[in-house]
Amino acid sequence: MCCREEQLKTVKHCTYHCRGCDSCFTSLAAFDAHRTGPFDGTRACTFPGDVDWEEHRGVCRVSEFDDETGQPIPRAVVVYALALSAERRATLERLRGSNESRTGVRDAPSLLKSAA
Repeated sequence: MCCREEQLKTVKHCTYHCRGCDSCFTSLAAFDAHRTGPFDGTRACTFPGDVDWEEHRGVCRVSEFDDETGQPIPRAVVVYALALSAERRATLERLRGSNESRTGVRDAPSLLKSAA
């Protein structure tokens, strides 16, 4: 994605939540990338500048729960992801095409677009 506005068009779900800084992430790799320091309990939330971050509109159902029902309380958030390299994107597209030709089923987003 070329710019922050385009990235924020894609809704993602928080799958890894940092209780230290209240940030949301799409993967364990993204969560780990936002922390620096030794693993002896002194790691800190820093969002290092050398990491290529993508920001997405998202929903967090991890951080808050209703006291009476125990159900998650969804809230709108920015969900951080690690940007994929062009090579990695090409690999994923190739695998997606391979899966489609093997199973005869297109991926769900393509099905949704064609149904609209």
